[in-house]
Amino acid sequence: MRVFRIIVPILILLILILLWSYAGGVFKSASSALTRPLWKVGLGISSFWSGFTAGLRAKSALESENGALKEEIAELKFNLTGFADISEENVQLKEILGRVGSREVVLAVVLAKPGHSPYDTLVIDIGSQDGVAVGAHVFASGDVLIGDINKVMPKSSIIRLFSSPGEKSDIVLPEHDLYLQAVGLGGGSFKISAPRDLEIIEGAELLLPGFERQILAVVEKIISDPRDPVKTVLATSPVNVQHLRWVEVER
Repeated sequence: MRVFRIIVPILILLILILLWSYAGGVFKSASSALTRPLWKVGLGISSFWSGFTAGLRAKSALESENGALKEEIAELKFNLTGFADISEENVQLKEILGRVGSREVVLAVVLAKPGHSPYDTLVIDIGSQDGVAVGAHVFASGDVLIGDINKVMPKSSIIRLFSSPGEKSDIVLPEHDLYLQAVGLGGGSFKISAPRDLEIIEGAELLLPGFERQILAVVEKIISDPRDPVKTVLATSPVNVQHLRWVEVER
């Protein structure tokens, strides 16, 4: 009886251990069966997210590269435009200097034009430090006299245009060797009073007295009345001061 009492508890313990082992395997299998699909779904989501983020990174890289290429193209276009402008300026300057003749001049950049400076004046970027003096003649396009230096500062000067209202300039008609007077009307225009019988044609050049050819204006219109012994000649400067980028100051 005593032996039985000892064996029975041992058997019960063994049975419980076996049952526990079996139940653990069942639970483990069930757990594995439940988690396997979830694990596969997780792998799919992870793979999708990796591909999605990689696509975003690739798109961002392409956009950055595209932006850089656009900037490079814009810079190349700007450089080509600048090169064309410089080439054009070079040609223009050569043409101007070819018409200067024997005059000693200093090339100046126009800083301000009528509308941004006092009426019928120009402001240029050279002054007393560059040897500019009050009264010096100022030319455009090499041989068109447009005014003289009215005021000088150390690094800039003001040009008074001969076309300023009321400004008077002596001129000569080379075809007749006749001296007349041109009166400025403003905006590059002049008025000349001449004998009615004096032959003057539209397009004729009005020169300033001197040994060198210095154009002041070109005849644009002639107003004549048979009852008046004097006719009015309207002329304009051959250069538009609003388009000037350089002028030549005589020393």
